[in-house]
Amino acid sequence: MIDYKVWYYTKAKEAGTTAVLAGLSDSEVPEKFLKFCKKS
Repeated sequence: MIDYKVWYYTKAKEAGTTAVLAGLSDSEVPEKFLKFCKKS
């Protein structure tokens, strides 16, 4: 879960917003993090 959060907030920082992550498809999320995305 910590690795997922690091990935998530790194991507958000690069984009300047967390909103961009809400629209990601499953193919854009690393496979090892998909289980965490479904819960969030």
